[in-house]
Amino acid sequence: MKRRIYGIVKILALICLCAALVAPTLSSCGRAPDQSAATGEGSSIETGVQSGEDVENGSEASPEDMPPGGVGAPRGSRAASVGLLIEYDEDEECYMVKGVGTCIDLEITIPSEYDGHPVAGVSPDAFRDAGWITRVKVQEGVSVIFDNAFSGCNSLAVVSLPSTMISVYPDAFADCESLHTVYYNGGKEDWQDVYTPIGEFDSLAGAMIILPTGETLNASEGLEFDVNNDGTCSLHGIGACTDSVIRIPPVYEGHTVTNIDRGAFSFDDWWKADSVAHWITRVDIPEGVTDIDWESFCCLDNLTAVSLPSTLREVNSDMFFGCDSLSTVYYNGFAGRIRSHSFGTIFEDVTLITPCLGSKGLDIDYGRDYCNVVGVGHCFEDVVIAIPADFNGYRVNDIEPEAFKGLSDLLRVVIYEEEESLDGLMSIYESAFEDCVNLTVITLPSTLSKIEKDAFAGCTSLTTVYYNGSEADWQKIEIGSGNECLTGATIIFGE
Repeated sequence: MKRRIYGIVKILALICLCAALVAPTLSSCGRAPDQSAATGEGSSIETGVQSGEDVENGSEASPEDMPPGGVGAPRGSRAASVGLLIEYDEDEECYMVKGVGTCIDLEITIPSEYDGHPVAGVSPDAFRDAGWITRVKVQEGVSVIFDNAFSGCNSLAVVSLPSTMISVYPDAFADCESLHTVYYNGGKEDWQDVYTPIGEFDSLAGAMIILPTGETLNASEGLEFDVNNDGTCSLHGIGACTDSVIRIPPVYEGHTVTNIDRGAFSFDDWWKADSVAHWITRVDIPEGVTDIDWESFCCLDNLTAVSLPSTLREVNSDMFFGCDSLSTVYYNGFAGRIRSHSFGTIFEDVTLITPCLGSKGLDIDYGRDYCNVVGVGHCFEDVVIAIPADFNGYRVNDIEPEAFKGLSDLLRVVIYEEEESLDGLMSIYESAFEDCVNLTVITLPSTLSKIEKDAFAGCTSLTTVYYNGSEADWQKIEIGSGNECLTGATIIFGE
C-alpha cells in the first residue's frame, strides 16, 4: 500500500508504540493470527436517540463527565462500537480499523483493542463519506488516523482524541463541514506534534481544540471579556485581537462564555480603508453562547462565513447587519430555525451547513417550500441511511414511492426531526423501503402522519422501531396494508 510520505518520524514512533504493545501480547503486532475481515468486540451504544443527546453506555452523561464549558460530548469512556471492520495490516504490522463494516452507530467509538490485540489506528478512507456519523470517540491507546479516514463525513460535529495519539494526517478529516470541536486528552505541546494543518479542505484546522484543563487552542487572543454576576462572561469587544478569523473560546479564565454584547464587532470607522471592519473574514461562535445582541457584527464587508451554536436562544439577522458578503453559515442546530420568516432576510441567500445533514448523496427534489427524498442517489452502498429534517433550510416533507426499494445491504435508517418545531417528515409513500431484507432498526419522527401500503413490505429482519412520539401519537398514524414487518417490530416510544 503506497501512501504519500508524511511525518516519517511519527510513523517510526507508531512502530515503536506497536512494539511496546507487543510485550503483553506477542501475537498482536508483527504477526497475523487471522487475515480475514473481522468485526469489533465489545458492547455497542444502541441509543435510538437524536445525535444531539449525550449518551454513555445507553444513559445520559452525568455533569462531572461533561468537558469545560459544558460543550460537546462527555469525556467519559464509551463502549467500543460493534461491527466495525478491523483487520491486521501487513504494512503497519498492527490491527487497524478498516471501515464501518456492519456498525450502525451514529456515534462511533474506535476501540483500543480487538480480540485481545491492540488496535493502532484508523486506516485511509475507512469512514469516507459516512454521512450519518455525528460524533467520533477514539479510545486511549489508539495512536494514528490516516489519510481521508473520515473525509466527507458531513454530519460529524465533535471528535474526541486520546493522549496516546501520535499522528493525525492533515486530510484525515477533509470536507467534514460540520466539525467544530475536538477534545484532545493530551497537552498543548503534544497537540502541535500530533497534527499540522494544510489548507482550506482540512476541517480540523478550523475546529476548536479543547484540552482537559479547559484551555482552548485555535482561539483568538486579545479579545475583551466581562465577567457577569452569575459567573459566566460576555464578549465585549475585539480588544487587541488582529485575527482575520475570529475564533471565540467557549471558556475564558474559567468562566463560560454565554453572551456577545451589542456592538462587540461594530466599528465607527468602518468606512475607512484601514478599518478593522475589513480584516474579519470569518467568525466562529462556540457552543454555550446563548445570546448575541443585535448589531453585534455590523458592516463587516469581507465577512463571508459564520459558525453559530445550537445553544442560541434566538437567531436573528440583525446580528449581522450590513455584512453583505456573508455567504456561508455553519449552524449547529437545525437549519429551519434560520430560514423561518421571523428571523429576517439576510440568511435567505446563504448556504447553510448543519449537523444531521443526512447521508451524503441522497437524491432530493425541491418543492416550493419543502423537499422530498426521491431516491438513494449515491448512497446505495451505505449500511446506514440518515434522512435530514431539512435540506439547506427546506423541510423534508416526504419519502417518495420506491425511494429505497430493494437495498439489501441497508441495516439502519434514521429520520431526523427538529426538536422545537411541529414541521417534519409527514409521509412515507408506497414501497419506499420494500424488500430491504436486512433492515433491522429504524428511527421515525413524531411528525409522521402516514405510511402508505407496502412501505416496509419484505423487511423481514426489522426488529426495532424507535418512534420519537408517544404511544398515543403512534396510534394516530395512518398505516396502510402490507406493513406487518413494521407494526410487528418492537416499538420504543420517545415520550
